[in-house]
Amino acid sequence: ILESAILAPSGENCQPWKFIVNETAIKLYNVPEKDMSIYNFKQSGSFLANGAVIENIMIAASALGYNADVNLFPDKGNENFVAEIKFSKTSPQKEELYQYIPLRVTNRKPYKDIPLTLQQMEEIRAVASELNYGKVYLIEDKASREILGQAVSSNEKVMLNNKYLHQFFFDHISWNKKEDDEKKEGFFIDTLELPPPIKAIFRAFKNWSFMSLLNKLGFYKMIAKQNANAYSSAPVMGILIAEGNTSKDYVMTGRVVQRIWLKITKQGLYLHPLAGQLYIWLTITAGETEHFSNEQIETIKTAYSNIEKVFDVKGKNIAFMFRIGQADAPTAKSSRFTVDEVTEVTN
Repeated sequence: ILESAILAPSGENCQPWKFIVNETAIKLYNVPEKDMSIYNFKQSGSFLANGAVIENIMIAASALGYNADVNLFPDKGNENFVAEIKFSKTSPQKEELYQYIPLRVTNRKPYKDIPLTLQQMEEIRAVASELNYGKVYLIEDKASREILGQAVSSNEKVMLNNKYLHQFFFDHISWNKKEDDEKKEGFFIDTLELPPPIKAIFRAFKNWSFMSLLNKLGFYKMIAKQNANAYSSAPVMGILIAEGNTSKDYVMTGRVVQRIWLKITKQGLYLHPLAGQLYIWLTITAGETEHFSNEQIETIKTAYSNIEKVFDVKGKNIAFMFRIGQADAPTAKSSRFTVDEVTEVTN
C-alpha cells in the first residue's frame, strides 16, 4: 500500500509526506520544509499532494483486501497531521485503477489535437461525484484553449523575468540522471521536454545577469508564447473547483485530481498540471507582493481573470488546472524517495 502511496504527484516533485505506521494504521504527515516557496501558499499545493497520496492508499488497500477508514486532520493542534488511516482485513476488490498507479506520469510534451470521446469526457467529469467533492469543468473549444494557454504561460512570463522566482526554479533543477537519482526531488531536466535548441543552452539561463540581458530582448515573452502554443495544443483543458480554501479542501482536491489522472492514464491519455499561475495568484491576493513588480502583479491578475471568464466560474475557488490529450511518451520520469526513506515504524 505504501509503495502505491509514494507514487503520488507533487509540485516540483518535492514529495512532502511522511508516514508513521503500525500493524493496523498509517499516520500521514505533511512535511512543510519540503516546499516553502511562493508556489505553495499556506502549503496548499502540499496538502493537494497528500490528498493524492490518500487516493492511492484507498485504491491500493481495496485491491489488496483491506477496508481503509480515513480520518482527516485528527489533531486540531497539528495541521500537518493530515490523516490517520486505519485498516481492517476484508476480501480483495476489483479496482480497475490500481494497475495504473505506477503508470501515471506527467507529460510536458506538445499534445495531439485529437478530440476526446464523449465517454472519456463523461468519465473525467464524473470523478467529482464519485468522491462527492468539487466540480470538474472541461473546455474543448480551440479559441478558448488559446486564451487559456496564454493565461497559463503568464507563469513563465513572470518567472523568467523575476529574480526571486528564477532562482527558485533553477535551484530545483537536476541537470543529469545521476544528480536526479541522488537528490530524488526537484525538476529533472529531461522531464521538462525542452526543444533541442533551448536545451543546449538552458544551463546558461541559470545566470541571472545573462537571463536579464536576454529578457531585455524579449526572450521571456518568446518562451511564454511558445509554451502558450504547446499548452493550447491539448484537445481538452480543465479545472477543478474546490468547495472552499481550507487545508481539507486541498486534500480533497488532491484526491479528485489523482483519480482523474489515473482514469485518463487508463484511457491511454496524458495529463499535464498547469497550476503554477493559480498558486502565485493565491500569494498575491493574500497581500504577499514584495517579490513582484506592479506589471507582474497585473499580468497574473489578468491571467486569472481570463481563466475565470473562459470557464464562467467567477468568484469560485479554482484549486487546480490541467490539460489532457494524446502525446508521444515522456522522455523521462523523476526519481523518488523509497518507502523506507519516508516511513517510521512504531509498535
